[in-house]
Amino acid sequence: MLNNAGITDPQTALALNGINPAFCLIGAVLGARMTDIVGRRPLLLYTTVFALCCFAILTGTSKLSIDNPSNTAAANTTAAFIFNSGIIFSFGWTPVQSMHIAETLPTAARAKGTEIGGFASSPASTVIQYSSGPAFENIRYYFYLVLVCSGTSPKQCSSISPFWKLKIVHWKN
Repeated sequence: MLNNAGITDPQTALALNGINPAFCLIGAVLGARMTDIVGRRPLLLYTTVFALCCFAILTGTSKLSIDNPSNTAAANTTAAFIFNSGIIFSFGWTPVQSMHIAETLPTAARAKGTEIGGFASSPASTVIQYSSGPAFENIRYYFYLVLVCSGTSPKQCSSISPFWKLKIVHWKN
């Protein structure tokens, strides 16, 4: 991502990648505190909107920095919004990931739902981890748009709606 942003110096990339987890940790701790103050749903909604705005800005500034490698302002802005989107995700999504599945399911299905969520999360994380490198090489900054469009499509949201209507079978001993 930093190469697409025009940041090719290894020392700068190392410094930026080294400080990013510390900022994400601060964001996650502050987000955990804000879940009690603001509430989970508003926190998720607002941080999703802010993350989408970051991705939109990120896409435009990435294009500018790739089209004109001497445009350091675009490269620096791209790097800033790469890390801003990570901090925003840590602020809004990290604190509620574990409890969101459990709280949306009926009491009898919470443990199973949490397990299915964890089971589905592992392959999804593996796919994105290994596909993002080739995607950035081949489609460059358009990959941000692919992420945003694939994560917010109405078809994807409606395809999981039957899951919430499933009846849970209670087995008696």
